[in-house]
Amino acid sequence: MQPRTRRVQRIHFPQPLTGRLGRTDVDIVDLSVLGARVEHRVPLATAGGHAHIDFVWDGQSIAADCRIVRSRVEKNVHRSGLEFDGLPRPMRDTIRQLIEIHLRRAFDEQRRAALDVVLPPLDGLAGLDNGYVCVTFEGPGWLRKRTHDPGQPHEGFTVSADETDSQIELLREAYERSDQAGRKLIQLFAQLSIAGAEGNPDLLGRVVGVAQ
Repeated sequence: MQPRTRRVQRIHFPQPLTGRLGRTDVDIVDLSVLGARVEHRVPLATAGGHAHIDFVWDGQSIAADCRIVRSRVEKNVHRSGLEFDGLPRPMRDTIRQLIEIHLRRAFDEQRRAALDVVLPPLDGLAGLDNGYVCVTFEGPGWLRKRTHDPGQPHEGFTVSADETDSQIELLREAYERSDQAGRKLIQLFAQLSIAGAEGNPDLLGRVVGVAQ
């Protein structure tokens, strides 16, 4: 059996970005440093093969060779998963930095909507050596499990598996006390900690609005 590969932080675009995959117009609905998920109106001529994607995000041109790992039709919309192929380090760093900027903006906006939420210092959170822990809030209590997916659950949060019990308990208590805006803030806080640790842990402490 092959070992499971840990995933990386993926950003979802509520308003998809427009781009080109080969000769096909596509909407980019989510993105990570490993690949992207796109939607399109017509089938891909290169389904199951390789193609080149290019688009612009926040004024930055993103271009990459990729492998089309899946493509299917759902409710008359074609959805394809892409895996970047030989992505150059500068382009990988650009994507990672844009993801972090996007999360920081969302965090700052949510921070203004949930001023009473007290969070631990972001630079005190652990790195990503051993995957993640997903802590979900279900009915009468909490469920904690190890995972290779950094995505945030519908209710609860995901952090590094190396995180201390005390830090997780601080986030859990804050989550329980918070309203919807506060809970969204906590999830963004967890996302930002993962995104920063995946790239440069030294950046973790420089988040506007986080208690130091």
